[in-house]
Amino acid sequence: MSTRRSIGLPGLVTAALLLLQLAHLASPAVVPSDRDLTLFHLPLRTALAEAASEGVPPLWNRHLNGGQPILSNPNYAAFYPPTWLLLVSVPYSLNLLILGHAIWALLGSWRLLRHLGARRVAATMGALSFGLAPWFLGLSGTLNFYCGMSWWPWAILAGVRAFTLPLAHERRHHAFLAAGILALQLFAGEPVVPLLTGLGLALVALAAPLRPALRARTLASIGLLALLLGSLQLLPTGFRLLESPRAGQVDHAELTRWSLAPARLPEVLLPHLWGDPMRDEEGLYFGWRIHDRAFPYVLSLYAGVLIGLLGLEGLLLGAIPFATAWRAMALLSLALSLGRHLPGLGPRYDHVPLLNLVRYPEKFIVLGLAALVIAGALNLERRLASSPTSAHLRPGRSARFAEWVAAVLATGTVGLFVLGFVMPQFFESYILAFGSTSGTEKQLGFLFTSLATTGLLLALVCLLLRRTRIPWVQPCLLLFVVLDLGLHGWRILPSLPHREVLRSADTQPVEGASRLATVVDLLPEGPHLAIGTPGQQQILGRFRQFEPYSANLWGSDYVLNQDFDRMATPWAALARRQFESLPVLSAEQLRLAEAWSAHLLVEPKQPAAIVADFQARGDQATETRLRRLPNPLPEVRLVPRVSFFSELDGALAWLRSVGFDLAAGDSCLVTDPPTTATKHYASGTVLDTRYDSTSITVEYRAQGPGFLVIASTFDRNWNASIDFGKDGESDQTSLCPTAIGQIGVEVPGGHHTLRLRYRDPWIPVGAAISLLSLLGAVLLDRTTAYNRAQCQPSSSSPATSPPSG
Repeated sequence: MSTRRSIGLPGLVTAALLLLQLAHLASPAVVPSDRDLTLFHLPLRTALAEAASEGVPPLWNRHLNGGQPILSNPNYAAFYPPTWLLLVSVPYSLNLLILGHAIWALLGSWRLLRHLGARRVAATMGALSFGLAPWFLGLSGTLNFYCGMSWWPWAILAGVRAFTLPLAHERRHHAFLAAGILALQLFAGEPVVPLLTGLGLALVALAAPLRPALRARTLASIGLLALLLGSLQLLPTGFRLLESPRAGQVDHAELTRWSLAPARLPEVLLPHLWGDPMRDEEGLYFGWRIHDRAFPYVLSLYAGVLIGLLGLEGLLLGAIPFATAWRAMALLSLALSLGRHLPGLGPRYDHVPLLNLVRYPEKFIVLGLAALVIAGALNLERRLASSPTSAHLRPGRSARFAEWVAAVLATGTVGLFVLGFVMPQFFESYILAFGSTSGTEKQLGFLFTSLATTGLLLALVCLLLRRTRIPWVQPCLLLFVVLDLGLHGWRILPSLPHREVLRSADTQPVEGASRLATVVDLLPEGPHLAIGTPGQQQILGRFRQFEPYSANLWGSDYVLNQDFDRMATPWAALARRQFESLPVLSAEQLRLAEAWSAHLLVEPKQPAAIVADFQARGDQATETRLRRLPNPLPEVRLVPRVSFFSELDGALAWLRSVGFDLAAGDSCLVTDPPTTATKHYASGTVLDTRYDSTSITVEYRAQGPGFLVIASTFDRNWNASIDFGKDGESDQTSLCPTAIGQIGVEVPGGHHTLRLRYRDPWIPVGAAISLLSLLGAVLLDRTTAYNRAQCQPSSSSPATSPPSG
């Protein structure tokens, strides 16, 4: 093969697979719609962009939970630089984020493999099996996880260099880079990803050739600098977590839910063993009963059958660079991902530091899949290098593990394929055993097609891995990977027309309803309406059900909604608990929603009503209805009577005694209650109320001292002033939370303007620490490099080669 062809073919097949997998996202007319993208991340990014467009810091989102902080919630990824793409176009920014991070993961894994000694073909195959494989692209539905994981190969590359380069200033430089990448992963918003990267770096350090003391110092410096650089997110988030439902309140069952089912492990080589989860709306997924929540968290474990087989061989037998590190990553990630299924660890999962803050153990398997891909590409390079020419592969000195496994699997799949025609009832029983629907001809046809395809691919693997000379083996390998990954991954990133998402704003049937509340979770586990185009039914169905987080797309507000990400403030969580503790649709529950100024209540329909609605309206049927509340209280109101309490129990007892009817009075929690437990205040009128992402401004007129209640979630970081900016003077006044978690404030009589401003004191502290750490690291790095250059000898010692074990 010519040099030009050997260089150009890897780039050509990479571009071809990139177009096959992601070309549809290049159009701004579509929005990626997988899982949480449209119903969670898009609304949050919309709220962030809306707040930023006001020309003030985006600190407070008033559309959710009656109001919630933005910057201390990592799900907004506000400090992650690529998030700023949303300032161009919010929906299209999701497309750009997914495209850009796939390419970034491709480049990072390619550079890592090249540094570890892989030549172009092996490095390209490894990069394709990382950045464009179903296991990685399937993470895009959990956007923060996907973005953070795209930095993993870059962090490992920096770590390998930090632990192997011969010159101290070079090691320090790459240690700083590794720390910076860890900080970026923190900013990306998924805390599990820097944990996975930190584990990877620690295991690379253990396998490195440096002295143990030097390895420990380097690793410690990476971790410490990463924490300092990430202080901008860590400090506000950390103090928020101390008050959130995650602070010691997440029980064992919830922590270990979505543990990896051991029955899923064959998916590494047999991707559709349980059907295709991306085609569940077509009835082609039948693995519901093996998952804790009837669906996988990590959609696919498949990195390609060739790289998967070579990866297993490399982990078990191959003498590849940093083999010990990749093996340890695979074993550790498997153990952690099994969660409650692992004897010994399962019952104690919630007692392990850091793990007791992380929901869904299945996330940890991603580290093992990444290690498997790197090991597979390095093992492929070892096989190519052991050949006297590049025209064919040789197994070297190791046993033909991959060939034997491929042969056994190929024989088994062909045998099952034949069995399916002889005894179709066997496969019907298989589908019924794990699925929630009866076996159909469509499901059987999909299963047979999957078996035939898998058997063919495994037969090709056996052919490619034999010692027999195969002309043009490298182009064959590359084309095989494109065929394999394209065949199994082309549906992994679904999308919706942009107009369908924006149409959700037109589904609100009641004019003038600015606030909504929800009775229960709108999508409990169980069967639901399946109407519309397969692949879009659940997303559009949840829009029709008035999913709370989509309120950010409507321009409406939600109060008392469920805490999806477990990041609610203490007072928002209290309000929701009160709401859930009351009988559904009772007079007390309705009054509580009215006290939050909710105009509409979203309630589930009974099954008979859903059927009748479907028969009457067809595709426009919904599983919920909107109940108009008769007497919603104003969002800002002057109350004539307030009862003061020093303890929450007393305030809640008073609230129950009045039947949650707050039209004539309210309560307030204070540290030093007045002598009189109940005080009376003058009447008045609220003239104007203005909101932005940092403040609430209320203009009022009262005949005497009054008490304002604002139906927004209380937070200790709110502060208030009277006549702020008027003649350059203002009077500070204190706030107090009411029994239902709203903001209460005593105000003077007359015509005044009250301004509440939200400030998180830990954001400037974190910003200062992050900025000073960044400047210090850059200055130290540049100074050391400059001093080294001044004393550089004429020749330098050769670089340390990566260890093979």
